[in-house]
Amino acid sequence: MVDEWNKLDTQTLTGTNDNITTGTIVEKKFIQIISNVVNAVDSIDYQQRFGTGTIDTGNNYTRSQSINGGAESTSINRSNIDSSVDSATPQIMISYAINVSGYEHLVITNFVSGANSGAGSAPARSQTVGKWVTTTQFDITEVYNSQAGDFNTDSNLTVFGTD
Repeated sequence: MVDEWNKLDTQTLTGTNDNITTGTIVEKKFIQIISNVVNAVDSIDYQQRFGTGTIDTGNNYTRSQSINGGAESTSINRSNIDSSVDSATPQIMISYAINVSGYEHLVITNFVSGANSGAGSAPARSQTVGKWVTTTQFDITEVYNSQAGDFNTDSNLTVFGTD
């Protein structure tokens, strides 16, 4: 029998906030995370974190990122996986994560920001690969903002999973 992708959790903001955090999710081996920010309040910077029971805020993450096809930048011993292009425009992030017990968790993220409105400017983008070095399966995840702005009302985080 083929295992299907199932929605594990979805959270939608009812007001402005710096975090969108899932409830406890069923542990699956393959995870897809989709987040949409509706016109941020001031500039924001998307960060991803994971946890078992609670979000891990320690320096247990590393990432390599390219913004708008530019040179790759690498950062190790971080408290998050930085996945975005600073912006106050509508944004979408799609991540795929491996969530297998006994192994570090690898993550691939594609991010798009509306940049400027109109057909005269292309969206900004980033491609990020990262990992959470903990080897237990995660059962909670979040996106959060590390800048002065906020995620706006109706911004959303949805998690799907399959084995």
